Amino acid sequence: MAGGSSPSPATAPVQVRCAGCRGVLAVGPGMTEFICPKCGMAQRLPPQLMPKSTSSPSSSPPPKSPAKPSLPPPTPPRKGAPPAQGVDPTKIQLPCAHCQALLNVPHGLARFSCPQCGVDLAVDHAKLQNFLASSNSVPPSGPAPASGPTTQAPPAPFLPILPPGVAQPLQLVAGTTIPMVLPAVEPEEINEVAIDVEREEDEGGTVGETFTDYRPPKLSLGLPHPDPVVETSSLSAVQPPEPTYTLSIMDELDETKALSCLQIETIVYACQRHLHHLPTADRAGFFIGDGAGVGKGRTIAGLIWENWQQGRHKAVWVSVGSDLKYDARRDLDDVGAKCVQVHPLNKLPYSKLDSKAIGIKNGVIFVTYSSLIASSERGRSRLQQLVQWCGHEFDGLLVFDECHKAKNLIPDAGSQPTRTGKAVLEIQEKLPEARVVYCSATGASEPRNLGYMVRLGLWGEGTSFHNFPQFLGALEKGGVGALELVAMDMKARGMYVCRTLSYKGADFDTVEAPLEERMMNMYRKAAEFWAELRLELLSASEFFAEEKGNSNQIWRLYWASHQRFFRHMCMSAKVPAVVKIAKQALAENKCVVIGLQSTGEARTEEAVTKYGVEMEDFVSGPRELLLKLIEENYPLPPKPDSFQQGEEKVTEIQRKRHSELDVSFKGRVRKVAKMVDVSDDDTDDYSPSLREMPSTELKSKYRKVSSIDKVSKGWQEEYDASSKQSFSSCTTSACKSLECMHGSKCKIGSYCTVGRRLQEVNLLGGLILPVWGTIEKALAKQVRQVHKRIRVVRLVTTNDNQRIVGLLIPNSAVESVLTGLQWVQDIDD
Repeated sequence: MAGGSSPSPATAPVQVRCAGCRGVLAVGPGMTEFICPKCGMAQRLPPQLMPKSTSSPSSSPPPKSPAKPSLPPPTPPRKGAPPAQGVDPTKIQLPCAHCQALLNVPHGLARFSCPQCGVDLAVDHAKLQNFLASSNSVPPSGPAPASGPTTQAPPAPFLPILPPGVAQPLQLVAGTTIPMVLPAVEPEEINEVAIDVEREEDEGGTVGETFTDYRPPKLSLGLPHPDPVVETSSLSAVQPPEPTYTLSIMDELDETKALSCLQIETIVYACQRHLHHLPTADRAGFFIGDGAGVGKGRTIAGLIWENWQQGRHKAVWVSVGSDLKYDARRDLDDVGAKCVQVHPLNKLPYSKLDSKAIGIKNGVIFVTYSSLIASSERGRSRLQQLVQWCGHEFDGLLVFDECHKAKNLIPDAGSQPTRTGKAVLEIQEKLPEARVVYCSATGASEPRNLGYMVRLGLWGEGTSFHNFPQFLGALEKGGVGALELVAMDMKARGMYVCRTLSYKGADFDTVEAPLEERMMNMYRKAAEFWAELRLELLSASEFFAEEKGNSNQIWRLYWASHQRFFRHMCMSAKVPAVVKIAKQALAENKCVVIGLQSTGEARTEEAVTKYGVEMEDFVSGPRELLLKLIEENYPLPPKPDSFQQGEEKVTEIQRKRHSELDVSFKGRVRKVAKMVDVSDDDTDDYSPSLREMPSTELKSKYRKVSSIDKVSKGWQEEYDASSKQSFSSCTTSACKSLECMHGSKCKIGSYCTVGRRLQEVNLLGGLILPVWGTIEKALAKQVRQVHKRIRVVRLVTTNDNQRIVGLLIPNSAVESVLTGLQWVQDIDD
């Protein structure tokens, strides 16, 4: 124990709590003043522990106190500070000179701000000495007056307000002494709660943390996760059950190292949970609540591969978007399940999946939540199609990825449950033996969002709640704490895992990206185009009255595409700012990781699949999204049932297929929708930031549907046959059986369109336009005059070995063809 002490009668040692560090100190007998050995704060015993009498004058004088250091500068005023707390016996109670609030002032503190009114205050030590002597709160430590009564100082103010601009401490009155030793320490904050929090953070933050580091407590399989993973403190206090399931793919995982220890732990507990049945005879389910970055997709792929090795070769994977099927394929390949086929349900007809026409006997059916509620015009639904393919005894995996999409099964009062929630519940009821896995990081943000998770066994037979409304009522009464207890119970029963990446040391910042003039003009033109497209859809919907039944669906798709289009445009506006930040980070030797959402990769894949060519130019995702909306949902006349019912019927078909409505509308749409490719201009400020990519890396990022070498043979055969026919006239009204699939009884004659339309020609550098109808109309007069059918597709090899698809047009018809294709040239310009 350090510090000066005043002799006093011998008493038993007392224990007090330090006013600074809150440590418990043992004060020896006779000591009234002391210095904390831990924080160095000079203190005095509280009035309740002070001796009733001081030592006699004959006693040895107290040791000399060290010289008083200069007082610290005043602290800045604190805005919105909490009011002073109750009386603290270890401090001095003084009133504020401004608001008269009673403040707990630590011993030795000379300057501070009132936490009630924020006024700067200073202690007048002369008045303080007289106040302490008169109030008998503590005996004065200075020499007693020689004679005469003690003069009592005025009651207030003891804490004078500092005038503005005063930087020096107030001078003490001559002849007064300070009743304690003042160490040279920083002034203590009045808000003791904030001090305690800061002290805990300085000591490592071991008290009151929300998350704790996570490691599998009962499994030591696989490599550690590449990133630090944490778990909530409440869940970390609960241990999962003992793992008893043995993975059949463990030897393979030891070789490939494809899964981390966290993912292997999830697979073990999920498979172990699937071995049990609920009291309702349904198979128990598992809930994966891991956050982003833990690897839920690869965990699902590992579950599918484990069940495949166990002989269960059918699985259903439900997700939010059709483009995620590529991620599913990648995850399956990563875990070694390359033999497991992934079949997107939205690309398949509504007939039986295991029929001869489709022929899907096993594999993974990848279906979106929107497809799960879809149905055909004949009343066939995707849900029925899935149940028929799986069978009533289906015991494979039924995975609901991003299952929060079904959270509105039990909506708020006054609302109706969504079709998605009903479909998720129905497929679980129709497949009682399915191994259900719920997968979402936000699947249970509210208690009512658990309504579709019937396989967890939290309510129903064998539980304390007869149905979900009773379970929901109990959780809502308990609040967030009750929901946390449910999560702890689920983990203890082996049906739930919830981990997330640790963001310790991560800083977040919001950077504003101002719009450039070029982007503002593009945005304005896009808005004008979408407004014109809306008018076109309104007029077309009114013209074709039979299509009014699907009017609501058209407008839902219109506004959905509208939002996606402008979202892509807003993302592109941020590219210059992102490039600037990335270059600055690279200059500081930092690793830059750019995360993009909705990159348009799915639209690019659809364009490649649709056009059947190798994309050598940039494919605009928003433009393909727009063209898909127009081509698939624009109201058009109904297609005829057959074209083999006579010459008049076939003539009508040709008139409808090549009508001016279809061609002119698509021409107008593409003409208005075409945007100048200013982003690819060499004058861009950020174009030098694009690095050169090796050809091998570049080719690996593009998906090639069919090579030109494979299709060139068909083009060459078509060219030879067409060329031969172009130079031979047809003298009869019927075409030859070798030249027409209709045979020798073809009644169409020279107007037969078989083989005439090879559908689409790449004319405008990446923009695919169906222009054959316009060309056919321009050549119609020439064809009738010379009795020739011009349907030639030729293969041209340029000097740089590029293959070009084109049309063989007679010289006499070039002018009429160019006139008919004037709208195409306008777009190209």
